[in-house]
Amino acid sequence: MTSRTDLGVRLSWIIVSHQSSSDLAQFLPSLQPVLEGWRRAGVFCELIIVDNASTDDSVAVAGRLAPDALLIESTENVGYGPAINTAVRRASGEWLIIGNADLVVPAGGLDGLPDVLTALPDDVALAGPTLLDREGRPTLSAGFFPTLATLVRGLVRKCRDRKYLPGRRHVAGPVDWVTGACLFARRAPLVQAGGFDHEFFLYYEDVDLAQRLSRAGQRCVYAPTLRVVHLSPHHVRPPQAQIELIVRSSRKAYFAKHRPVWEQLFLSLLGKLEPIIRRSGAESDQPTGDEVMVPQGSVGQGSVGEGSVGEGAPAAGEKVGGQVGFARREHGAADQRGPVKINGKGQSVDGDAVLRERELALA
Repeated sequence: MTSRTDLGVRLSWIIVSHQSSSDLAQFLPSLQPVLEGWRRAGVFCELIIVDNASTDDSVAVAGRLAPDALLIESTENVGYGPAINTAVRRASGEWLIIGNADLVVPAGGLDGLPDVLTALPDDVALAGPTLLDREGRPTLSAGFFPTLATLVRGLVRKCRDRKYLPGRRHVAGPVDWVTGACLFARRAPLVQAGGFDHEFFLYYEDVDLAQRLSRAGQRCVYAPTLRVVHLSPHHVRPPQAQIELIVRSSRKAYFAKHRPVWEQLFLSLLGKLEPIIRRSGAESDQPTGDEVMVPQGSVGQGSVGEGSVGEGAPAAGEKVGGQVGFARREHGAADQRGPVKINGKGQSVDGDAVLRERELALA
């Protein structure tokens, strides 16, 4: 029987934080035993945390609870996808575990992850676990590619799940996309696709990535036997005006890249009707009419924005600053990368050579 050591899978866990000190205080203590368990089993794994200009104690909490992580501090909130791209350039894993800071790994929830990823066919570039709520109930985390029809259906039903699968939500198999709140991405096709598009500050960056990978012949699958708790998913939070504006802006960008012009025109009308319909009645937090099925034993091309994912240090003009490297460990051996400061112009402020321009080549 093949051991995990023989499998040789390499994992990089990437966390994006912004004003996330309380979330990190819950997440990191649940994550560290998972990483240590994988290392004891002979699986290479590293942790990279990108902080998007938090003004709370997020950086301090990350440094205290994850001293072996590579911590990247951005001087500006560059958005979710761009922050991930910054981490990808520094990651050495074959598979990337990408996620929010408001996650918790339940006991045993990801024990089988290295084996699951190793067993996936080469044309699978993305996979997603079951996301649970605070009570351990499965929530929405995968879906079909959005169209005008799916948006209208969701609006008529007055529910906020219109991006998600209308049925068979928690059955293993192929899906169009999985949520960026927690997903597993094969690094090579992700880099070849240019990473996350910088046009998406927040929301729909996961759907856009899956769409581009799909057109490149890559697949996405849902793996419900793997479980992670998502404390505050967007579709169960009360609507907030600023967040909803970001959602609509990202949705408009997605339709401009991937849907026909006539759908884009009707989308503008739909955007005007949406607030009116919402005010006429409360939207349901969870989908209606479809039964959720959970496996036994589970709790469950558009063009790419310029300068997505290259190798090495952050790219010029990427507005990533204050990058500080903590000690990194491979199976207990520290690799001290030392403090590295990067200003908003992509230049080192400690006298090192000017960082090279964006590059999209694989390592």
